[in-house]
Amino acid sequence: MNPHALANAMRGLAQINAGTRSESRDGTISSYDPVAHAVKVLLQPEGTETGWIQLAAAAVGVGWGAVFAPSIGDAVKVDFVLGNAETPVAVARFFNDVDQAMPVPSGEYWMVHKFGAFMKMSNDGKVAINSQVEIDATAPTIVIQATANVNVQAGGQANITAPAINLGAAGQSLLSIITSAFMSLFNSHTHNETGTVTAAPNQQMGAAHMTSTVKAS
Repeated sequence: MNPHALANAMRGLAQINAGTRSESRDGTISSYDPVAHAVKVLLQPEGTETGWIQLAAAAVGVGWGAVFAPSIGDAVKVDFVLGNAETPVAVARFFNDVDQAMPVPSGEYWMVHKFGAFMKMSNDGKVAINSQVEIDATAPTIVIQATANVNVQAGGQANITAPAINLGAAGQSLLSIITSAFMSLFNSHTHNETGTVTAAPNQQMGAAHMTSTVKAS
């Protein structure tokens, strides 16, 4: 058993024996223990602080789950197990006049961080993901598949690094497209005959024989 929960349970024996019952209370979080996922709460309106109590979570497991860490000052509702004042648990958090709710349209799902990162699932079927700094995705294999277009735009450099890179267009690899265009130019070009050192070819390489997709450094 979690040490905070055990301590609260032991302190609650006297309350149970006395036969009194406590109702749900409103409060604000005053301390947070991220290891135990526990909080201390200032019960309102008198401002009495609880001991360490458990904070409800969306999903739990051994070293995994869905955790939305609280902030000091968050408004919470505290329930008491079997009405025992010595076994409180924080069961929900609420927006209020200070921490005002986001204007989320009905039917949409938003997760927004206070520093600006967000994931929004909107009613038009779109999923918007944003970060003010960086988005990291790590896996043995990452697959991106679109039934229509894929657009990539970078304000700076766009870098792709791999032992091998395969690009294709209309069923052909990019290497074949470049090689066939250059080979056609090479095999069909001619030179002016001067009887001395060969002059520059009559057919010069131009933009039609190059690609802006890949540029060798």
